[in-house]
Amino acid sequence: MKQRQWRRLMSIAVVASLFLGLAALGFGIEDLRKINDINKRYVSTLPTVSIAAPTSGVTVSGSSALDAVPVGPKVTAVDFLLTGGSYHDAKIATGKLLPFGFSAVWQTTNVPNGMYEITSVGYNALGQSSQSANVIVKVKNP
Repeated sequence: MKQRQWRRLMSIAVVASLFLGLAALGFGIEDLRKINDINKRYVSTLPTVSIAAPTSGVTVSGSSALDAVPVGPKVTAVDFLLTGGSYHDAKIATGKLLPFGFSAVWQTTNVPNGMYEITSVGYNALGQSSQSANVIVKVKNP
């Protein structure tokens, strides 16, 4: 093979390799963009919940049902928090997943009688959380 033909062949091979590399890089960047878009959707959707029980204004005593329903997707866990008296966002229960939402039982005898705010906190698989609006209840144990 003549030197001139060999150089031409090598030049073609180098240019072809360059185009193949650029094409592969383009496909890789496109795939990374798609993954980034998926992550943005997942991360931007906070795990929102709402308290279904008890309702605001009720008086509770003894064992009281706590229910929270997911408002948005991706809720994997729920905690119930209590504020009032000497309590500030004290965890009173962890919800158990049921077909209609998350449910738990709160033993109201563990706190003094009085007015309290209950909030539910929803968590997703990434550990992100958001709190529901609170409900105000009156604890009145004998």
